[in-house]
Amino acid sequence: MMSPHARFFQAQLSHWPLAAENYAKLSEVMTRTLLVDDVTVVVQYNPGRKASTTANISQQAIQARPCFLCDANRPAEQESMALPDTPSFKLLVNPFPVLPRHYTLTGTHQPQVLRPFLTDFLRFTKQFDDSVVFYNGPRCGASAPDHLHFQAGNKGIMPLPTTAKQWQHTNSRLIHRESGVIINRLTGLLRSGWLIQGNDIERLNSWLNQLLDQLTTNPSEEPMVNLLGWFEDDQWQLLLFPRKAHRPTCYSATDDSQRLISPASVEMSGLMVVSRYEDYQNVTAEEVKTIFSEVAWSDEDVAALTPSLLSKATPLTEKEWSTNKQQEPTLDVGIVSGVSIGVHFPTAYRLTGKQQQAGMDATDTIAIVEGSHTLTHAPGCILYDNAPFESLRFDPLEEQSVVELDNVRIGIGFHWERTEKQVFEGSLIILTDDQNLTAVNRIPLEAYLTSVISSEMSANASASLLKAHAVISRSWLLAQLQQKGKKAPSQVGMVDNETTRIRWYDREDHDRFDVCADDHCQRYQGLTRATNPKVRQAIQATRGLVLRADGEICDARFSKCCGGYLEAFEHCWENAPKSYLVGKADWIKQAGVTAPLSLAEQTTEHPDLSQEGQARAWILGYPPAFCHTNDPSILSQVLNHYDQETPDFYRWTVQYTTEALSELIHRRSGIDFGTILELEPVERGCSGRLVKLRIVGSKQSRIIGKELEIRRTLSESHLYSSAFVVEKTVDGFILHGAGWGHGVGLCQIGAAVMGEQGYDFQTILAHYYPNTSLDAIYI
Repeated sequence: MMSPHARFFQAQLSHWPLAAENYAKLSEVMTRTLLVDDVTVVVQYNPGRKASTTANISQQAIQARPCFLCDANRPAEQESMALPDTPSFKLLVNPFPVLPRHYTLTGTHQPQVLRPFLTDFLRFTKQFDDSVVFYNGPRCGASAPDHLHFQAGNKGIMPLPTTAKQWQHTNSRLIHRESGVIINRLTGLLRSGWLIQGNDIERLNSWLNQLLDQLTTNPSEEPMVNLLGWFEDDQWQLLLFPRKAHRPTCYSATDDSQRLISPASVEMSGLMVVSRYEDYQNVTAEEVKTIFSEVAWSDEDVAALTPSLLSKATPLTEKEWSTNKQQEPTLDVGIVSGVSIGVHFPTAYRLTGKQQQAGMDATDTIAIVEGSHTLTHAPGCILYDNAPFESLRFDPLEEQSVVELDNVRIGIGFHWERTEKQVFEGSLIILTDDQNLTAVNRIPLEAYLTSVISSEMSANASASLLKAHAVISRSWLLAQLQQKGKKAPSQVGMVDNETTRIRWYDREDHDRFDVCADDHCQRYQGLTRATNPKVRQAIQATRGLVLRADGEICDARFSKCCGGYLEAFEHCWENAPKSYLVGKADWIKQAGVTAPLSLAEQTTEHPDLSQEGQARAWILGYPPAFCHTNDPSILSQVLNHYDQETPDFYRWTVQYTTEALSELIHRRSGIDFGTILELEPVERGCSGRLVKLRIVGSKQSRIIGKELEIRRTLSESHLYSSAFVVEKTVDGFILHGAGWGHGVGLCQIGAAVMGEQGYDFQTILAHYYPNTSLDAIYI
């Protein structure tokens, strides 16, 4: 149901041509994203904001002009809406918007001041729960400092509020907690301040007043601040930024270095609005950093104020804020199995094992080994250079030592399957069963991730992508380990009879080690590709961070290329929807919108790809998406050389003769359909991926699903994806498809493009995993 303020907004645009025209123009504004010291800042070129950006707020100028917020001076078309809960304020539509829905909340004609109206601000924040409410101090961006007002605009646009759940655990320090209030100090965001959260309006009001008290240096003047607030998860979320200057020095420069940037709350949130094209085109990351350093408090400034702020409270000690953190886990990773395994130790390792001797019990053996050796399976034992052992383990004597394994098979069951030599840190454990030996690498989780990130993509990927992938790989792994030994996922809905075969394939627990090294778990190839120090830096920067949703660590799925639209979990695996693995567009709605669409906006603005006609048009077209790129410099970042052997990612085509397809389906499915006559879509998911496909043959017909069953049946290994439409030809079938993989969760190519466009890892995670937050579970 549309809220009263949203209805008022629509009504105003319907009969106020100036406002309607300016909001229409907003869809055409340009944006560019800068990554400034790993912090996302979006620059918006918005010529309509020139009057606000360049407003003269001197006493003389204000006295010389009529107040444009007073009733008598507003345009006749600009109506107001009463606000019953805050009767001293009225709601206006801002006719010169920065945001797609931009409101002004006007009070009486009195100087702009925050403290007496904090309760009103908090009430607005809860009442406008689809918006971010903000306050610009009289010398902090307010273009009408003579008239009390707040502003409000859509959630999902301003970077810091949009990604708060992601950056809270990386860029804030918890300094105080009490019933109903949590206070965090911001760090590493270029501008500092406080994130204040709580559900007690009186305690929040009290703490905001205490902060303003500490910031006050002149009793006759309000301290310079910007305040942003939004209501989420049944509590207020507030960002308070202290200021030290109204405008940066570049604003008044008289040469080419001039930048007409006048920071207000929107800019402090990370959306830098410029009204001149030359500023939009030329502003650099270094200049943005300087602007923040000149107008905002630094981390050190805010940290220095903390003891005074908390003098009447009990600040958290280092021990208290790190309680309940786990220790870093150690993993056992199954690498390779076979009758014989070749191993090479470039430096000394310690062998520990039980050696068998004829007619005697096995004896404990410890030896120092180097060089090349052969491990061979034999009945009841492991032959190490032909010496029999019941068990074997090899541990490095030095921290940087490595072990090499020959003929490790990678890409099992995929088109790029092959063997290669691989290099590993950590310990090597040899297991045996009735037929084979298995080499297991024992390694700390963070070291394991170094290889996973490098194995899943090029180590030359952007820092943002590497950090995002570190978090999701860590999350996925720990989610699997937490579920190990518990009840298996439900198979309700699986069917295999004469008319229908519906199956899905998820990871099964390994009984002798934690995870395997292939795509069945996560692609782990030791140090073979972990050659770039950026990978280790990304792992260290996100150490212990996981995604959480609904109180649990997220089962963070990912695939190579979604094809422009993410798929929902339940369309690929068990019928158990996950709030963070949902169908949504992999692109930004328009240049003027700086964040991915909400689910509600996607529902109304984008095609329903579960409908056959719309799915066909989508798949046969080339709609905009993050993952729609052929840029080799980006693809080489996210894809290793063998992944680049396949050039088709976003859209692809596969062609079969009728004879070849009939033979393939018979062999891959084990079902004799006879000659294939038709491939008929039965059900599609959010992304247009087929969930159910009817195969019609001369002997029988059958419905198959879900997506991986379809992909396995129609390919020698795995069809790129199940998002395809069928074209019948004279002698066969052409499949026109979209994407590579299941399309659930992070799209690796799309995320690579986001990283190149300047999005930070928190924004990437918020886009691909909505409804999640970041949590540090060990330090």
